[in-house]
Amino acid sequence: MTTVRWDRPDTIFETGSATSTPARGIVAGVEEALADAEVYEVLLEVDFSGPAWDRFAVDAARYALGVLSAWMSTGQISQEVRAKRIPVSLNVNELHRFAVDAELRDEFANIAVAEALRSFRDQGRSGSRWSAQGGASLKTWILGACVFAFVNELKKVRRARERHLKALLAAARAEQQRVEQEQSLADPAFDEVSASELLRAKLAEFTLRDRNIVWGKAAGRSNAEIAELFGERSPRAVAERWTNLRASNEWIRRLNAKES
Repeated sequence: MTTVRWDRPDTIFETGSATSTPARGIVAGVEEALADAEVYEVLLEVDFSGPAWDRFAVDAARYALGVLSAWMSTGQISQEVRAKRIPVSLNVNELHRFAVDAELRDEFANIAVAEALRSFRDQGRSGSRWSAQGGASLKTWILGACVFAFVNELKKVRRARERHLKALLAAARAEQQRVEQEQSLADPAFDEVSASELLRAKLAEFTLRDRNIVWGKAAGRSNAEIAELFGERSPRAVAERWTNLRASNEWIRRLNAKES
């Protein structure tokens, strides 16, 4: 079996060298390709398992998490998505949230890196293998896989957001109809209020904590998931607050939400 010095200073997941001359760049490129090929040969021999795989995965994850988090923080992730010719564009609100919300960056980075490493291992085991002759280093391949996984997670979040907005709007429309029926009898000149306006007005009355819980329930999240996502003390605390919100808001009781 090939022996790899995992503790060597020229690890394949270093961020780069202080020198940057053209000659050094060529040499470094050759050295990186040779190191990648050596490491990959070991991973093939152990079937992407055991201590060798664990060490590789830890080093790769540490490197990819740092790069991906930086890309999200600076907005570079948008350029990387375009470079992969993925037909998805991050909007201004999404870019802003990634820039200011460290927890959101960590969540996306952890999911993307885990999925990229899983894909790398599965492809290696199935015979669709990485090759130094393919032109991409191991670092480049894994970061590319992270970008695709990031986009997949972004699509999931967008779909969940769309579902919860539809649920909130449906509840708001039902509440609107009830209010209109009551007020139209007392005031013939009553102006119709749109569902979106009513929804904004209703949610504006809530605290951030209550908005998060309503959002989670409308999106079909469980009490445990909401507690984890928004830092609640426990699933029980979420359940108790949700019960109070439902008791005091008829339009919330119409939400088709998960109760556990």
